[in-house]
Amino acid sequence: RPMVTRPEESAALPYHIDLVSFRAEDGFPLDGLFYSPKAGATTAVILVHGKTCNFLGGPSRFLPLPLARAGYASFAVNMRVHSLGYSRGDVPFENFDTFVFNMAGGAWEKLEDGHKDLGGAVGYLRRLGFEQVVLAGHSSGGFYAGDYAGRDPALAGLILFSPLTTNKFALGAWFKSPKELDETRKKADAMVAAGQGHFLLPLPTWYYAISAAAFLDRLAERPGWWDEHVGRARIPTLLLYADRESRAAEWEQKFRDVIKTPRKELVCIKNSEHMYLGHEDEVADAVISFLKKYPA
Repeated sequence: RPMVTRPEESAALPYHIDLVSFRAEDGFPLDGLFYSPKAGATTAVILVHGKTCNFLGGPSRFLPLPLARAGYASFAVNMRVHSLGYSRGDVPFENFDTFVFNMAGGAWEKLEDGHKDLGGAVGYLRRLGFEQVVLAGHSSGGFYAGDYAGRDPALAGLILFSPLTTNKFALGAWFKSPKELDETRKKADAMVAAGQGHFLLPLPTWYYAISAAAFLDRLAERPGWWDEHVGRARIPTLLLYADRESRAAEWEQKFRDVIKTPRKELVCIKNSEHMYLGHEDEVADAVISFLKKYPA
C-alpha cells in the first residue's frame, strides 16, 4: 500500500505520524515510525519487522492505518538488524583508506541484541505514558518478540506473525550436507580468529550473505531458546500464519505445547504466503479482534 504524501490526503488520515529516534537498552541508536491516533489511544502496538526487512514493509507497513481506525497507536521500529546491511550514521567515517567498521544490519546479526532493541522501544512507549504495550513480530521479528516477552511480564499482549522459532532453520537450505556445514564453520572460526569476523560469507539462497561472526552466533543458539521465553510469557498471545507456508504443523505444535497462557488464539490465513500479500485486511481484522477480546 502506498504511503500517502499529499497534504489533503494526510489531513484525512486517522493518525499523526512521527519519525522517532530512540535508544536500545545498551545505547544503540534506533529509529521508528510512531502512529498516534488523532482521537487518542491507551494501548500501543510495537510492530517488529522480519529478516532483511524494515519498518516500511510487511505488517509494519499495512497495520498502522487499521489499528489507528480501531483506536490503537502503533510503533513500527527498525531493529539494529534491519535490512541486510547499512552504514551506521553514528560511527565516524573519515576516509575509505582508514578502516573503521561502520556497518550493521541482518548480515551482522547478534541474537542477544534483539531484546535490548525491543526493550528500548517498550521503554520509549512507557515514558510516553502507555501502560498497555503489545509486542507484534513478523518472521524473525517473531523470534525476537517471543524472546523479549518472556523477560517482561508487564507486557499487555504478544502477537506472532509466522514466527521464526529458531535461527538454525535456514541451515538446511544453505548447506547440502553436514560436511559442507562443518567446512563453513571451520572457515568462519578461522576468519574470526584472524580478526575478520565482520567479513561476509556467501550463501546459496536467501538471504545470500552473512558475516562469519553472525554465522557462528547462529550456530551457537542454545536449544529451546524461543520455546523457553515464549512459555514464560503468560500474557494474551495471538499466533497467526499463512496456509501456503511449510511450517504450519510446527506452529500448531508450538501453539499447543509451548504457549502456556490460556488466553491464546491461533489464526490461519487461507491461500496466503509469508508476507500476506493480498490478505492484509484479513490479518488486520484478526489482530483487532484479538486486541478487543483480550484487554490488559
